[in-house]
Amino acid sequence: MNLSEKEQRYLAVGILVTLLLLGATAIIVPVQLIHADYDAQIDIKKRQLHQYSKILAEKKGLKRQLAQLKYEITNNKTVFMSKNESIAFAELNDYVTHIVKKNRATLLSIRTQSVKDDSELKAYHKITVVIEMKSKIVSLQKILHQLEMSLPLLTIDNLKISTQLSQAKKAPFLFVRLDVNAFWKMRERKN
Repeated sequence: MNLSEKEQRYLAVGILVTLLLLGATAIIVPVQLIHADYDAQIDIKKRQLHQYSKILAEKKGLKRQLAQLKYEITNNKTVFMSKNESIAFAELNDYVTHIVKKNRATLLSIRTQSVKDDSELKAYHKITVVIEMKSKIVSLQKILHQLEMSLPLLTIDNLKISTQLSQAKKAPFLFVRLDVNAFWKMRERKN
């Protein structure tokens, strides 16, 4: 099949245009794909920069919160701060005795109860006093409320309440036995 010179030119120009289009496509498509990936990476970096800016904006507030936490830890009012366990027991004993007497209950006995734990390994040590008292129900309610709502934090365990049957007709006295638990931390020595 013989083509005329004009047809050969058209065919050559067509082949050239086709080759140019294929070459341009082979170059443009990868560049566009790389550019799209580049745009996605820029968006990710912009989001990260925005998040870091937020974190930096919160820096002052976080420093303030950290200072407040450090202050609360050093001035901890939720536990007894003592040089040793005996002083912590004495403080707890005095504190509980004051609450019981303030609410017009009769303190029958109060004694310390040692708690066996790995006291060398823990920062906070549990201390317990066992109370036996005679009280009216209104006074008992006030005592329990004040013990549970106080600072330093106290908890009540093993609450046992009994009354005598002969007193049931008039306002009976309740005989109460309970354990009051607290925690103490050794006061750090200042050098």
